[in-house]
Amino acid sequence: MRKKPSPIVFLVVLSILPSFSLFAAGRQEKTSRGESAVHFTSKSLVKILEERNDVTFIASALRQSGLAKQMAELDGYTLFVPTDDVIARLPERARKALSSDPQALLDVLTAQMVKGIVTVEELRKRPSVETLSGIRLQVGSRNGRITIADSDLISEDLFGNGFLVHVVTGIIVPGIKL
Repeated sequence: MRKKPSPIVFLVVLSILPSFSLFAAGRQEKTSRGESAVHFTSKSLVKILEERNDVTFIASALRQSGLAKQMAELDGYTLFVPTDDVIARLPERARKALSSDPQALLDVLTAQMVKGIVTVEELRKRPSVETLSGIRLQVGSRNGRITIADSDLISEDLFGNGFLVHVVTGIIVPGIKL
């Protein structure tokens, strides 16, 4: 004989259901208790980047290198993506490596990637964050804007499918300070 679920199980399920909608909207809001609620979308990293006109180099490099699929499988990370203007200031040799060498691109991306979803609100509370490549990036502020490794966050809290993107005015190239 099959046992019926208790009414408590239904109450738990009903109390959880509203939270599932939190992960569909792609933004961060305050709950009624003043806590942050993170909202993800189903968009991939490349899709989020392609929707912007200032980070097309990284989006294109991800597609060309084949890393777009690998990045889509990652979950629970924050990426600080440099603008096309920042990439344009790199030496030509570095730009070519980023667009043609998947390992070079991955090395640069992991120097800009932090484990966990780190919103601007959370960045304000931290003196630094550690990247996947082990580099500690200092968090600060300048003219009312958050800075990461002395680069301004110009677009923040862009939520995707299990990740968060902040667009920044700088780039960390492992072994080189630009």
